[in-house]
Amino acid sequence: VAFMVGAAYVEGDQLVTEQYVLGDYSDEPEMLLRLGALLARFDTAVTFNGKTFDMPLLQARYTLCRLREHWRDLAQLDLLHPARRVWKLRLQSCRLSNLEERVLGVYRENDLPGSEAPERFFRYLQSGDFSLLEDVIAHNLQDVVTLATLLVKLANLFDEPLAARDSRDLYSLGRALEKQGDGQAEELYALSRDVPQGSYRLYTIYRRAGEWERARAVLEAMVRKNQMGYIPHIELAKLYEHH
Repeated sequence: VAFMVGAAYVEGDQLVTEQYVLGDYSDEPEMLLRLGALLARFDTAVTFNGKTFDMPLLQARYTLCRLREHWRDLAQLDLLHPARRVWKLRLQSCRLSNLEERVLGVYRENDLPGSEAPERFFRYLQSGDFSLLEDVIAHNLQDVVTLATLLVKLANLFDEPLAARDSRDLYSLGRALEKQGDGQAEELYALSRDVPQGSYRLYTIYRRAGEWERARAVLEAMVRKNQMGYIPHIELAKLYEHH
């Protein structure tokens, strides 16, 4: 059971947030109807791991409560995946809390871990003490606001990838843009040549374009820096053999 659902949307120049909390299990149909009315106003849902977890869970609850006609299949933008593409090389962990601190500069104080939220809800059901849910509501609200902020951050980075400061992020953005056929990837790789993978992708671009002298220069620089071990030696040997 999703005992709490948080959502946000832009209205004018404001970010409007709405949170739905069950007073008891019997309130679930009403919550789903209210949420369904909100979903009906939009065509896309932005989530964080929601494509795998949140949205299928909610869809199942609508089905189990015989309210399937009130569920709307929205287009989904799951920010977990672009976040991993951009920051995983540098951060390793792309949990939302880690992205908050190391990418957005947001530090939560006295935050309730999300893993403790169900236990708080069960205690509330037993005691009727709604104050037990206040920390859960605050945690959920911050998650939703962070999601909106993260969306803007990612959109700005993909619009202006050269604004990234860390060479690992520049390389990662280059990889994402190269897969989209964006020629800006070459410049990003050139700026991230202290990252071994950046140098190698730059060499690959030159090799495919038949720019043998530029390809050779990149490989020789990799050898001098001892990047990627024996790999640039082998590629240099191939280049010398054929060209």
